[in-house]
Amino acid sequence: MQYAIEGSAFLNDLDNHSDLIFKDINFTLSLISYLLSVDNLSTHARILAEFLDLRLDQIPGFDYNSAQTLFDGILGEFEPYFKNIPLLKNKLKELKLINGKKVDLLGEVDFKKLFARSTNKLDAIFDITKQEYKTRKKSLREVILLDYIGKGDSIGLNIFSVFDRLLPQNINLGILTGTLIVIPETAKDELYKILESRNIDKTKVLTTKFCTGYLRVETYGDIHIVSIITELFEKGFINVITGTAALLGEGWDSPCVNTLIIASVVGSFMLSNQMRGRALRIDKNNPEKTANIWHLASVTSYENIESPDFLTIQKRFNTFEGISYKDNEIRNGIERFGKAFNNFEAENCQDLNKKMFEYAKDINGLKDKWNQVFKKSKITEKNMASQVYEVIESHTQLPETVEYKNFVDKMMGGFSQRQKIKLSNQEQLNMANCLLKTLCDMEKIKTPYDDIEIKSYTDDNKNFCITLLNCTNIERNIFIKSFNELFVLDDNTRYILKIIQLKGREVNGFFIDKEIGEPKYLPVPEVIGLNQKYV
Repeated sequence: MQYAIEGSAFLNDLDNHSDLIFKDINFTLSLISYLLSVDNLSTHARILAEFLDLRLDQIPGFDYNSAQTLFDGILGEFEPYFKNIPLLKNKLKELKLINGKKVDLLGEVDFKKLFARSTNKLDAIFDITKQEYKTRKKSLREVILLDYIGKGDSIGLNIFSVFDRLLPQNINLGILTGTLIVIPETAKDELYKILESRNIDKTKVLTTKFCTGYLRVETYGDIHIVSIITELFEKGFINVITGTAALLGEGWDSPCVNTLIIASVVGSFMLSNQMRGRALRIDKNNPEKTANIWHLASVTSYENIESPDFLTIQKRFNTFEGISYKDNEIRNGIERFGKAFNNFEAENCQDLNKKMFEYAKDINGLKDKWNQVFKKSKITEKNMASQVYEVIESHTQLPETVEYKNFVDKMMGGFSQRQKIKLSNQEQLNMANCLLKTLCDMEKIKTPYDDIEIKSYTDDNKNFCITLLNCTNIERNIFIKSFNELFVLDDNTRYILKIIQLKGREVNGFFIDKEIGEPKYLPVPEVIGLNQKYV
């Protein structure tokens, strides 16, 4: 490891590798901190720190997070600049520190599974179902979405364990998956009435005892049993269906759903919105219907341990809107619940859950809030209020490598050469901020600049993502479209932005800028390029 680092371009001929050193400051800092952990008098570390204009006491200590950053860079983006990589990879594999292609020093993959399958979610499902039944009585139409069926036992978080946990409540339960279907014994007669009404041969649908009061349903031949069980649910012979997100997350439709518990770990915009769509359908048989959607997260009060569950939910909430409990406006982001989500001490969690239960009880209040918001909303070309009518994906995944034609080629009409660049996360945030400020000054975005938050995060695949909070969907769409256009040079491009990197130093009382590295060229987004003064 030490040989690989000390022979790298990061420590040799610094003047000719300044772009490389500044490309990812976190990586360079982790490299310095490693060298100091091996030898606190390391000459290489001191020279590199001085090159960054940092004192040694400003370099963070070398810990697991620093090591993770270091390995990710050495075996990833910066691999060509290091020697000895095959030996390093073999040693990591020998120590079982590589998961797939990724170095994993913290057991991150297993850690996610630990949270995702946490059995304390069983208690949450029990409490939510108990309250929803108390509020809605026989009109309860609840769906619980999970990732796993289980193996016939009630260990962990799965279909079987949830079913067993809810049995004592004496509510009509059902199970609906691709391989297991269970209905209450009291629904058997209605099941065969439905079969008869659909001219389906009864001998093709058999029931056997599943447990006390419940039957397992098995079919033979080409029978659409899902729609039949759904009809039992809609008629109230089943009040709570426990199913897999794989079956009920896409394609399945039942407008009567008024309670949805998402115990799945799905975090993507498309799938999470499909799941929410189960409860958001308008029910023509019940025009006054309101629905509660519950998102479950296991958290820990241990320091420096983030909950993968909670991070997933944060990403979900960035992609759709709802009533803000802070100001009764329609906003995205989990912050609209008006609670601090950065303290997960047991007492705070209990207080948070109590607040959520209070919100959930107020069915009529929820309806009134939506009515009030839409009565006062005005969406016109001149006055765009903070109300929206559709849900869109609210983050853009930035390309790690962008390609576009060289500016000179564009202007001179020469042959297509191409230029490859990569912007660091901080550079992308700087660009996002410049773009937002410009769009606000142009009044293309009417929400005040100071009210909008630029939110960045890294997704499960380590892609850096950016979105806007506290603005309308229309405004967020304008921003995302414009941001994407920064990386695409096409026939609509009228202006090119030249970005240079300067390194300054003081000489005899004067501050002198020196241009370092190659300039980068970015197309100016179309909405800005339409008018020279905005450029």
